[in-house]
Amino acid sequence: MIETDKLVAIEQIKQLKARYFRAYDTKDYGRFVSLFTPNARFDMRQAVSVPNGSSPSQEVENMLFIGRANIEAFVRSATPSWSAHHGHNPDIEVKSSTMASGIWALEDSVAFLEGGPFRKLHGFGYYHDIYERIDGQWLIASTQLTRVHLEVS
Repeated sequence: MIETDKLVAIEQIKQLKARYFRAYDTKDYGRFVSLFTPNARFDMRQAVSVPNGSSPSQEVENMLFIGRANIEAFVRSATPSWSAHHGHNPDIEVKSSTMASGIWALEDSVAFLEGGPFRKLHGFGYYHDIYERIDGQWLIASTQLTRVHLEVS
């Protein structure tokens, strides 16, 4: 790939991730799952824990979802009353015309409906993504959220 093609791909991937955050926060689930490849991996096993092993939830091991239908079912079931996700400092590597990877710094603030293991979450971490270009469109093939700091109440 020539450098201008890589720059265009990077910009398209940045827009893809912006749509990911916006679709989740606005609860546009159809749009959200359309941003993934059909057999995408959505790995949230480290989304509610930090490196020292603390976790407010005992159900973290069950938070790996494969395929759009499973991703959508999880996201709908885990719907917060409100959320705000901010992705920063994308580090995107275009490996070929159809494959790329990226790391995004994340800060999120999430409030949940009553009945869960906690009411509010304010976290910091990184998304580790793999992107695939299918029919001219960049999609998320895999995403994994890891935390470096987490505040829950």
